[in-house]
Formats: sequence, structure tokens, C-alpha cells
Amino acid sequence: MATQVYRSRGVCFLGWAVLASNVLLFFVFYFNFLDLSSVLLQRVIAFVSMTAVFPYDLFLGYFSSQWLPQICWVLMVVMCAFGILLLNTFASSIFIILNILHLVTLGYLVFGRLGEPGFLDDFFRLYFTAVVSGSYMIFLTLPEVRAQFKIDIEKFKLHILLNKPLGKEVRPSDAQKYVGLSVAYMHLERYDDAVDALQKAIQGDSEKAEYYFRLGMVRIRQGLASEAIQALKEAIQKDPLHYEAYYNLGIIYVQQGCSQEAAEMFLKATHVRPEESQAYRDLGDAYFQLGEFQDAVEQFRKAILLSHKDVYSYYRLGCILTEYLGEHQQAMEALRTAVKLQKNFCDAYFQLGKVFIKMKRYKDAVRVFKEVVRLVEDHVQGHYYLGFSYLMLEDFGSARRQCNFLRKHDADLARTLEILLSS
Repeated sequence: MATQVYRSRGVCFLGWAVLASNVLLFFVFYFNFLDLSSVLLQRVIAFVSMTAVFPYDLFLGYFSSQWLPQICWVLMVVMCAFGILLLNTFASSIFIILNILHLVTLGYLVFGRLGEPGFLDDFFRLYFTAVVSGSYMIFLTLPEVRAQFKIDIEKFKLHILLNKPLGKEVRPSDAQKYVGLSVAYMHLERYDDAVDALQKAIQGDSEKAEYYFRLGMVRIRQGLASEAIQALKEAIQKDPLHYEAYYNLGIIYVQQGCSQEAAEMFLKATHVRPEESQAYRDLGDAYFQLGEFQDAVEQFRKAILLSHKDVYSYYRLGCILTEYLGEHQQAMEALRTAVKLQKNFCDAYFQLGKVFIKMKRYKDAVRVFKEVVRLVEDHVQGHYYLGFSYLMLEDFGSARRQCNFLRKHDADLARTLEILLSS
């Protein structure tokens, strides 16, 4: 009798502990508490929680063999691990199927002992196992259900806090709540609903630049450039120092091929935040598209001063200096820095090799173009310039090997290299 009492207390204690842990983990996942946003980390936590409630002692009562329940328990742990820890659809489907089979089997065994001693203990164990299993199937393996649940929670909170259904006139004090709802819709990629929520926010507070900016970003996601431009201009009108509005407006103009307008927006962004390197970098690209190469170089140098590890700025600076301004020494230094910062930057190696050829440093060119074709084996331009560099060093055998490669991949380049070899 004492053993039965202690067993009942143990089952109840375990059940309440599991339930409390499940509630706590729900809030952890819902609010991303302590930045626990990693899907893998969440599934590891789920794995530990699930294995903790597998009813090993319950199975022990239904098998006469001592080793069979152990095998069943280990198999369930392994199958749970397979379903939870692997981040793919097939594994998630296996996890759901196995959990359903697990609960059905457990329910069959428990209710088969209806009216017998210990039935309530077994039933509570089944209940708490079902709570944990069902919760993780919803919140971890069905992210779209989880996301929809978060949307429904946001709607419910709005109905309570606003004390009126969505769609009616919005009070200024309620505008920020609609912004929160729009963020939730954005996570679900329900952009039309996000737009509606932001328009309600603007209705409540039409002077808030951030609301227009958010509306512009949603319009970008929808692929509606003209509406995005209008919203971002409204944001700038409300707040002339809104850096993100200037910058994203510049990005839209770049995509539309409007380099002059893009340059104007990026320039204003640099005035608002002179410490941000990204705007200088994009301004450099805009000036390059306009053919203003010296101005482009100046902007890339400013970006490098603000961010010494800006690989792209070093690369673009090197390209413009050598191809358009003939400053090969400075170009070489910039490109060397780019490949030092990013060892597998094939385009930077290729451009550096061309700089070495222009400087008639053919041994250095051979070394660099070897790196190009190592990174990209079928890089035909790399093989051509490697063959040309060998030719300049009078290493005709190596040049012919590059020519043989080019015959299989680019007949025109092979013919050009053959003409040079024969001359």
C-alpha cells in the first residue's frame, strides 16, 4: 500500500512538473525569451522533454519479459530523436506519425486496465504524455500553425485592448498596436493584411514617419515599387532625418535603373548618418553607373575608412582604379586586401591577375590565375589569362595545356591563344 501511495505521488509530481515545464517552454518559444529562436535548439529541448515522459515503468507492467520494455523504450527515444532533431519535412512527418501511434498504443494499454488497481496512475501518465506530445507536434513541427496561433493571439489582444472590432476608426493611442499586428502578418508573409494594419496605424497617428516607412517596406515585399516610393517619400516628409527611408528609396531607384535619383538618395543618407559605410558603398556604385569614376572611388574609400573589412568596397575600388583610371598600383593594393580578407573571392583574384598582366608581372599573374582556376575549375577566362601569362614567360608547354583545355570549353578563346602561340 505504501509503495502504491509513493508511486501515485511520484506520478502526480512528475505530471505537474511536465505541465509546468510545458507552459514555461511555450512562453520561451512565443516570446523568443533569451534569444532561444534557433529551431534546432528548440527541438533539442523538445527531445529532452519528450524522453523524460516516455512511460517506461508503464510498459513494464504489460510485458512478462524484462528486456522487451527496455527495447520499446529505447526505440521510442531513437524515433523521437529522429523526428525532432532532423530539420526536414520527412523527419517531421515521421515524428508526427510515431507520436500518434505512440499515444494510440498507450491509450489502448491503459484503457485495457479500466477498473483495475493503478488505472488512475496510468491514466494520468497517458494524459501528461499526450499534453507534451501534442504541444510539441503543434509548436515545433507545424510552424505555420504556430504562426497562425500568434496572429490569432494578436487579434484577440486587439479586440480586448481596443474594445472594438478591427476596421472601425482607430484612436491615436491604439496605432502602435496595429503596427505590432502588421509585424505578425509580415512574419506570415500575409502582406495585404499587413498593409491594412499599417493603414489603420496611420489613420490613428498620421504624423508618425515610422508607420509610412513600414508601409513602404511591405510594398517592396509585394513588388509594388511606385507605392513603395510614395510611402517612403511620405516617411521622409514626416521625418527629414529618416536614414532607412532614404537608403531604401535609393535601392528601389537602383532596381529601376534610375542611377541619378539613387545617388541623390544615398547621398542624403550619408548626410543623415555619416558613420554608416553601407550608404557610401551604394553611392559609389551609383556614381559608377553615371560614369563619375573619381566620385565613385572617393565613396568607396570613405566606406573602407568606416569599415576596414568591407571586402566589396576594396574589390570595387580596385576594379575602377585599374579599368577606368589606370592606377594599377593602387588597384593592386586594394585587390590584395580583398583576397586577404576573403580567401575564396574568385572575382577579386581574377581582377588582381589582370592587374598583374597590365603591370607585366607575369609570375604573379600565373600564381593568381592558378588560384582562380582552383576556385572555379571551368573558369574559361581564368584559363585563358593563365595561358597568356605562361606565354609571356615563354613557358610554351604550360600555355599549350591551357589551350587544350579551352578547346573543350571555349573555342574562340582557344583560337585566340593558339594565334598568339603561333606568332
